[in-house]
Amino acid sequence: IIDRKAEPRLYNLLENLCISRGITMPQLRIIETDARNAFASGVRKGQYSITVTRGLMDALTDPELEAVLGHEL
Repeated sequence: IIDRKAEPRLYNLLENLCISRGITMPQLRIIETDARNAFASGVRKGQYSITVTRGLMDALTDPELEAVLGHEL
């Protein structure tokens, strides 16, 4: 599970999206691979998570990454 200290860029993008929509922040995870992917998982409140790959984070600008995170929310 990723926190603000470990990945401030990604964490802040997701937190801002959640605040602006009034929703609970899901857990945030990163898979260390060059592949470009993101997915959401969990069916109950408190179990939700969003996972992104390092390749996706490295390839996208902040607005692009924010769009992907918004889609997963």
